[in-house]
Amino acid sequence: MVILILLSRNLSGKKALSPVVATLLMVATVFAMFAILYPWATSSLMLYQSSANIWFSSKEDATKERIAVEMLLFNMTTNKTDVYVRNMGEIDVKIVAIYVNGSDFSAAVTPLLTGGCSIYAKTGIGQNTARFSVTIPSYSSANVRVVTARGSQVTSVIVR
Repeated sequence: MVILILLSRNLSGKKALSPVVATLLMVATVFAMFAILYPWATSSLMLYQSSANIWFSSKEDATKERIAVEMLLFNMTTNKTDVYVRNMGEIDVKIVAIYVNGSDFSAAVTPLLTGGCSIYAKTGIGQNTARFSVTIPSYSSANVRVVTARGSQVTSVIVR
């Protein structure tokens, strides 16, 4: 009983915060959290959005690429195959690799493909075609795949 009287005396003399002050403190806390999180969230979203824009624009450019292997000529005396590649697309292409039967033969190509070899679009007759000489081991047939910098590729078969 004595403890209850002492507790009631101690609590009865103190006043709690008013509901208005409590509401203001809650609103201020929410605004402070918003002020901290908003710049972080917008910068993160902008970074993801710019990365997505770059990815989609590169895919859009890749859809404008169209290459074709016009002709494959095998020279029996030199054991080289001439690969004629034509750019039939809307944009310039850069040939970066040539594969024969799944193996990378880019190091055995003339002209060298270090840094890529550009083939321009919409130019005069014969200027949108490139000739590559590849030294191919003796196969009865070979799958020749030409790859561009944007990932477009075309495959053709040579039969000896």
